[in-house]
Amino acid sequence: MYSDARESRSFDNRRYELSKQLPQLVENLATQKCYHTGHGNFFTIELVQEGGTTAQYEVYFALSHSQKRGVLNLFVQSAYERNPKQIKRHKKSIGFFVLLFNTLNNRQIHPAP
Repeated sequence: MYSDARESRSFDNRRYELSKQLPQLVENLATQKCYHTGHGNFFTIELVQEGGTTAQYEVYFALSHSQKRGVLNLFVQSAYERNPKQIKRHKKSIGFFVLLFNTLNNRQIHPAP
C-alpha cells in the first residue's frame, strides 16, 4: 500500500511494468495523436506490449515554459492501461507539434468542439 495525506492506493505490478516504457513513448509523441482533456492537459493512447499481451495505454501530460527561453517542459502526469469497458469516443486529435508551437508562443489550445 501507498499512503499520503491525500489518498491510499495499492501497488499495481502491471502498471509499474508498463511505466518502464514511458521514456520511449514520450520520445515518440511526435508521431502520435494527442487529445485535449478539457482541463488544461493532454493525453495520447499508445499500443504497448507487456507480458505477451497488447494493451492500450493512456499517457496524460502537460506542457509549460521552462526557465530557459525557447524551451518547454513536458510533465507526464499519469499513465495507465485503458479499461476496455470505459473506452469513450474522442474528439478531434491535435498534433504534438501544434501543442508545442502553441505553448511556446503563448497561444491557447482549445478542446475540439
